Amino acid sequence: MAYDIYSPEYMLAAIKEMRPEYTFIRDRYFAHDTSTFKTEKVFVDYDDGAGRILAPYVLPAVGPVPLTRDGYETRELIPPYISVSMPLTITNLVTRLAGESIVSTMTPEQRERHYLISDMDTLDHAITRREEWMCVNTMLDNACTMHHIGNNGDDTGKDLIAQYYDDENPGVFTVDEPWDVGKDEYTPGTWYTGTCDVLSDMRKAGRDATEMVVGSEVAQMILTDPWAWKMLDNRRAQLGEIDPRWQSAGVTRLGNLNFGGKNLDIFCYEGTYEERDVKTRKLTSVDYFPSTAAMLAAPGTGKLLYGAVNQMERDEMFHTRTGTRVPKYTADVKHNTKETMLTSRPIAAPIYKSPWRACRDVLNATTTG
Repeated sequence: MAYDIYSPEYMLAAIKEMRPEYTFIRDRYFAHDTSTFKTEKVFVDYDDGAGRILAPYVLPAVGPVPLTRDGYETRELIPPYISVSMPLTITNLVTRLAGESIVSTMTPEQRERHYLISDMDTLDHAITRREEWMCVNTMLDNACTMHHIGNNGDDTGKDLIAQYYDDENPGVFTVDEPWDVGKDEYTPGTWYTGTCDVLSDMRKAGRDATEMVVGSEVAQMILTDPWAWKMLDNRRAQLGEIDPRWQSAGVTRLGNLNFGGKNLDIFCYEGTYEERDVKTRKLTSVDYFPSTAAMLAAPGTGKLLYGAVNQMERDEMFHTRTGTRVPKYTADVKHNTKETMLTSRPIAAPIYKSPWRACRDVLNATTTG
């Protein structure tokens, strides 16, 4: 019995077999908690984190003092709509594939199966890169503004905003003076004292950080600080280690340093993506993480939520599909073309209120909060 390679069941099975693309921020800070919803809207529940109420002394005759339960906040959000497609024409099927033998006996039907898997893999990776962008901006701003392309493919679409604070934003910090190296071997730089201050504020708020992520310019500044090298060149004190090592997805682990008793693994993130200008249609390479940014966080402090996708399928009926990726295909018999589509409705959120602290530009004192 021949399989219908464009049935939802076959395409969903193919998606599960694809090799996922690794991205640093999404897979390190958001991949541990993923939920899908059967509705267009998603509900983000998050609390203040672990309670820190001190138990009181009481007289035996008084008995126990009731404690209040920690509440939580729910935000009803509409996830953005991410949808990409890849057309397939007769020309693609009768032309040999890249790397295919010149004397190959592969049929157009066999090439079609190859294109289906290859196209879904390409579309999945494109959506993954958008998820990475969303996770980065959510951590940097404790919010994310997602601009949608308009009906004419231009920049006239609307914005969807996911914001995880009300008035003052506790997820960002500003710098009173630019981060810089120390004046000499015996004076710590403002980048070190500034990080200690942010860690102190996080401890007071009941938040913990185990890692520091910086942009390329900040990383270069840290590696050239004479005070840091002097402190590490000390046989009687273990203040950390600087041992830059390249990792995957544009990440370099610079080392581990002690900030007032708290050790942080320091990563430099230089991952990039390509973005097409809606007017000129030219592709440009863009950094996910600003070169002047710094962020303090702990792994697994975010989550990805996925809303349902409503679409009309080959039976000419509307279907509601759930999942991280929803496939679909259309066929134009008149023009001999098919189109494979992949849709996702993700939204990034913290697992509790403001679990991280970030600043987009620590090398300049004028910053936005």
